[in-house]
Amino acid sequence: MPTKNGGFVPVRHIKLISESTSGIPVLGGTALAENDSMPRVDVFLEDGQYYVVPVYTMDFAKGVLPLVAQPSGRLMKKENFVFSLYKDDYVNLVNKQGETWEGYFKQLNAQTGQIYLESHDRSAQYTVSGKPSNQKKIASSTLKLIEKYQIDIFGGKHLVKKEKYIGIIRKNKGFGG
Repeated sequence: MPTKNGGFVPVRHIKLISESTSGIPVLGGTALAENDSMPRVDVFLEDGQYYVVPVYTMDFAKGVLPLVAQPSGRLMKKENFVFSLYKDDYVNLVNKQGETWEGYFKQLNAQTGQIYLESHDRSAQYTVSGKPSNQKKIASSTLKLIEKYQIDIFGGKHLVKKEKYIGIIRKNKGFGG
């Protein structure tokens, strides 16, 4: 920002105020947390079947996380928790017919239970309706295996076998988080 004497002062913060009519009240009712974003998806394994539980921003605001799988509506047990998926986590998915897909987790469609994958370099490595695509949608109910990998700085893949259920703690978005 320009000053009166011709200098400049750096802008360090910008606060955006938007009007919203839906969400969960927070800060004593003085603000709303929007319900549209899904910071993570919790993956559970029960009776040999994988289930996905979407965790929304409003769940963090309420301080109570859901344990209901979508779209099945089945109540999950915390002891059957496998890991959480965040945007850009590398996964390997295998369906019951043996088809395999690898890529970066992008999002979950909670209504259909579809997991959206994207190729590592955005190349058209998947086939969708007979055409090459850089994204693939796979129904979580058809999967016999969901694997999560950590990718090191040299590009090596390391299987994440099981994580501890972290509850309402959000993933650190800073360096190394």
